Parts: sequence; C-alpha cells; structure tokens
Amino acid sequence: MRTLPISFSLRTRLLLASALVQTVMLALLIGHSTQVMDQQLAERARLHLEERKQLLSAALAAPLRRGDRASIAMVFDRVRRDEGISYLALFDARGNLVAASGWDGAQPLPAPDRSITDPAVIAKARFDTEAEIGAGGETYGRLRFGMSTAFMQQARAELIRDDLVIGAVALILSLASMIALAYWLTRNLTQLTKASEGLAAGDLNLRLPLEGGDEVGKLTHAFNAMAATLQGRIKALAESEAKFTAIADYSYDCELWINPEGKLIWINPRVLDMFGYTPEECLATENFPAPFISEPDVGRTVRQIRRALRGNSGADYEFRARRKDGSEFWAAADWRPIYDTSGGYLGIRISIPSATSPRGRRPSSGWRQPSSSCATRRRCSRNI
Repeated sequence: MRTLPISFSLRTRLLLASALVQTVMLALLIGHSTQVMDQQLAERARLHLEERKQLLSAALAAPLRRGDRASIAMVFDRVRRDEGISYLALFDARGNLVAASGWDGAQPLPAPDRSITDPAVIAKARFDTEAEIGAGGETYGRLRFGMSTAFMQQARAELIRDDLVIGAVALILSLASMIALAYWLTRNLTQLTKASEGLAAGDLNLRLPLEGGDEVGKLTHAFNAMAATLQGRIKALAESEAKFTAIADYSYDCELWINPEGKLIWINPRVLDMFGYTPEECLATENFPAPFISEPDVGRTVRQIRRALRGNSGADYEFRARRKDGSEFWAAADWRPIYDTSGGYLGIRISIPSATSPRGRRPSSGWRQPSSSCATRRRCSRNI
C-alpha cells in the first residue's frame, strides 16, 4: 500500500531540529559527566582502598604475630560490619589459613582484580584484592579480602538521574523559548503563504504591509511587486482576449483553427449560421471535417487539409459543404499557417466566407456547379 509523504511546516521543522540538536548535546554531556565521575570515583575508591589496607595491616599485625585468633575475629567482625567488606581471609607467613570471615575456607579464593573499573568487577559488584600484614618492615602474613563496589554504582545512577532531570528541565525551557522564537520568525512567512494561496485563487488585489528591511521584508516587497505585475499582465491579457473575441466571434466569415496534428481547437460562432452546428458540437466532433463536407468531396478535402498543415498558404479551395439538416451548398476556403511569437508552428487558420458575402456568393442551384463557370470548374479539377 502506497503511503503519502509526511510534510511538516517550517516552524515544526525548526522545533524538531532544535529538539534533536539539544537532545544530542544532552546525551553527550551526560556521557561525558558519567565518564568523568567514573574516573573520580575510581580514584577515590583506590585511595580509600590503600587507606583501608594500611589500617587493616596495623590492626592485624600484632594479633597475627601473637597468634591471637580471638582478637583477629573481633577485627574481622568490626570491619565487615562497618567498612563494606564482603569477606576476609588471613594467612600467616607460611601461607596457612589463620582466620576467615564471609568465605568458606574449603573453597578457593578468587584471584585478585587488577583495576576497580574493570567491567568484570562492575558486573560482580566486588573488588578482590590482598594486602601484606606486618610492622617495622617485617611481614607476618597476607590478608585477602573483597571490597563491595555497590557504592560506585549507586553514585553513578544518582548522577545520571540528576543529569537527566536537569537536562529535561533545560530541554523543556529551551523548547518553550524556541516555540516563541519560531513563531516570531515565521509569522510573516505564514502571512506570505496565505497571501500566495489567495493570489493563486484569483485575488489579484491582495497586497501585504511592509514591515522592516530584513530578508522577510524584502520577500514581502518582492511578493507585492510580483502581484502587481501579474495583475497588470492578466489585465492586458484579458483586454487582448476581449479584442480577439470581438474580432473573431463577430466575423462575417466562418473562422477555424486546426493544430499541427489536424485537430480542430477553435471555431467562431459563425459556424452556427452557415452549417447549423454550435462551436461546442464542432469541437466535440472526432472526425472533423467529414460531417461538414458533402460525401463525394470528403476525401480530397481531407487530403488538402493535410497538405495545408505542412505550412503553406492557399486560397479559393472550393468544395461542396453540408449543413446539419443535410442540405448542401458550394463553399470556398482560404488558409494560412499560424506561428507564435518565437516562430513555433501552431497549425493553420482557415477562413470560409459566407455564401451571402461578395467573395463567397455562389449560384443558388443547389450544389451543382453551373456549366458556364469554367474557371471554377478548372480550379476544382486541379484540386481533385
């Protein structure tokens, strides 16, 4: 099924373009701010992790050196409760498990992660790492633990939500401003559009007031000049057409115009008096001029018209014409080619004088040609 193309006004296109540009800019700003925030959060998390490693090393060094498992368990409980640690596993210098919290000692520990911004770390929401436990330059063991990264995801989600709210408010305010600006910019264009439609509908007296000297003002001035020129040309054309109508329609002879394809495209009202047909009936006749010619003369007359359409002139072509009521009479035709102002060939104009005019008067003895009219008979013979 064929769909109709969607058309938008200039004002709507301006608003859509503005909304699209601002939406893209908002998306870029949110993406950039999120990236910057991720970097800052990762740096803060790294510093916080280093501080936590130092604190854990200081808190566990003495209990580990003494083998005080109770103190180690107390430190583990406090750290897991307050510091967001997922699990802890403490090993001595020989690699033996001393204590564990939040992790099954029978299960292997995950490998330490390299970066807190690693996608795998973000996916599991935990950063696995390790720290040496010692004091005074002496190492007593090693601590493996997992730090939750949920706070980073939460901070990131809050920032994106805040950016979206701020961006949406800014977009709404910007669109409101653009609506007002677009209306102000296109109000004169809307008037021009309506005026152009009125001019096309025939209101040639339509003019627009000139406001300002900007591009819209110049366009308005050009529209008024075009309307005035168009009105003058249409008036001149109407006057010329009226003169042509007065001359052609009230001619004493039957005048007609045949285009280069041999089709009748105009005939004056005189045809009604001479042949009994109205101009409309003539124009609607498919096989013109056959119905207007006596049957014996149809063939040669059609051939003569075809020769005339080659662009030559002729006069006093005589033939037997037939009226609508079936009566016949002798008629003579003159023709000459018609050209437009640029020299283009438009067809031929044929003049058939009235039978009562001096040059068109014929004997009243029906369609028979009198034997004394030798000159006429010789002309007919030549045309045949």
